[in-house]
Amino acid sequence: MAKRTIIYAEDNDDMREITTELMKRMGYEVHAHENGQLALEDVRARTAKGEQLFLLTDHNMPEMTGVELVKALSDAKIRVPTILLSANDEVNSYLTEAGVADKVDRVMMKPFDLRLFTEALATISAKHDALLPKGPVDFATRADAPYAGRT
Repeated sequence: MAKRTIIYAEDNDDMREITTELMKRMGYEVHAHENGQLALEDVRARTAKGEQLFLLTDHNMPEMTGVELVKALSDAKIRVPTILLSANDEVNSYLTEAGVADKVDRVMMKPFDLRLFTEALATISAKHDALLPKGPVDFATRADAPYAGRT
């Protein structure tokens, strides 16, 4: 099985470095960005090539918040499994107001519990794997492929 790819958006340098290292040790390939705009560009480029990936994003960031990132992906018809991290307990209402609450697989409050974080990644990975078709598939052209980028 190919290594799972995570696009990670976090503006705090220390948090980004520590969490990136943790996910790499867990076996993920991680592409970390300092804001949502850079993560959006990366997700667009990778899903256009048919890459399967996950999104882990902070909410409160410069350039583009996590909710704005999820909304931009939704508007572009790009669906990737997503975990939204936030220290703001009102983030669920922001997701609802933006009309994208159903586009986030998990919201986790910061600071997050390491056990719950690893469980969330494992759950989303398993859910994602169960939805993928068995055998070779050209995800770039198959319209009904789950999480194929554009659905």
